[in-house]
Amino acid sequence: MPSVHISQSYRTLCTLPNELLYQIVSELVALTWKPEKSIKTCSLVCRCLRPICQELLFKNTKRLRFCEEESFHSALLFLQAQPKVSRRITTLELMGYVWGTVKSWPTITPNLLARIAGCLPQLRRLTLCHLRVDDDEAYLPLSILPAASDGRVPLQHLSFSMYAHDESSLSAILCIISLFKLDELEFNSSFHPRRILPSGTLSHALPTLHVRRMDSLCLHGAPLVAPFLRLLALYASSSHLQVIRVAFVDLESIRTLGDLLSGPARNIIELEIISPAPYAMVERQGWKDPLDEHWPSLRLSACSKLEALTLHIHMCLKAAEVPLCATPAALVSAVSSSLKTVTIYVDKVPAKNPSSLSDNRLMKLQAVNETLVVAGRFPHIQILKLYIRTSQSDLDAKSGYWNDCVAACKKALPAVHAAGRLKVERA
Repeated sequence: MPSVHISQSYRTLCTLPNELLYQIVSELVALTWKPEKSIKTCSLVCRCLRPICQELLFKNTKRLRFCEEESFHSALLFLQAQPKVSRRITTLELMGYVWGTVKSWPTITPNLLARIAGCLPQLRRLTLCHLRVDDDEAYLPLSILPAASDGRVPLQHLSFSMYAHDESSLSAILCIISLFKLDELEFNSSFHPRRILPSGTLSHALPTLHVRRMDSLCLHGAPLVAPFLRLLALYASSSHLQVIRVAFVDLESIRTLGDLLSGPARNIIELEIISPAPYAMVERQGWKDPLDEHWPSLRLSACSKLEALTLHIHMCLKAAEVPLCATPAALVSAVSSSLKTVTIYVDKVPAKNPSSLSDNRLMKLQAVNETLVVAGRFPHIQILKLYIRTSQSDLDAKSGYWNDCVAACKKALPAVHAAGRLKVERA
């Protein structure tokens, strides 16, 4: 704990040892009705009491959130000044202030984040929110972090959450990811930096990225998907990447995901892919899933250890040229024999016609049924999960609506249902 130098000729309360000051403030606070407010008040009495009160205020804190307007250097200074507090922190959130429609965009760089993480030996979850991710002039974070033999910090969860400044740098994002040995990497809603790398190369040499689970479900509609997947294919470690959840809207994203799945991600065990459709049913007329024509570009056959595959189907008002389940059935047929679980989300089943789930022209769930029951094709298959997305108003609109949905699924998947491997639930 830092102490304030006081002249020996001028003795006051502050000349007492920090341990005694801590005990005095603790006893004083214990006598009050609002301990937290009392500690904050004491911290304003004298500058020598400020570090005492800070330690007392955060003595049981495991989660910290720093809201800044310009930069996060103040967060670094606080953590460096309070090592006892820093040693207990397991969850850290760095975010800019947000009020109404006005946002401040504090900047975080790989080197600054490395120094902050280096103060937190117990850090397990890190969230970056409402900020700008920028490059460093010199990239030296691995020499700063002492947490592991290779300089990386083990981290359960890293999230680039909510909104980020449009001028955030993809190269800086990759540098930040390289700081950690990650169990899970997540890109949350509306995170779409514009400063991407058209050449597919970085200005800084990166070590191999250690990411076990990549949850980028909310990247859809952004220009980040294809460049990020391309860079991940270059730098990700094939021995670490096990779970991928990704959404895309164009052929380039599908092809880059195929490069990843046939390269560093060939050993994954779980995969979820989505082609985001318009939200409103009336807007889906004429919409085509890019996977319908380009699903072979995913090269799923290269994933020899894939055990769980999750797909999404978006219902339409009228039958399309290709039945909605034709592509999911083709994707399942392309997977190796290690497959154990298939999960299909069906979005917005019409309340007036739940039997459309068994419609051979609109849905053709029968194609999935035929693929899964081929003798010897999937010896380890355990379950087919169907999650039906519907609203409470649809459930209330027609008596027995949900039972009709379940019955239609069982009718379309007779062999899977007979084998006791069908599970139908509300999403």
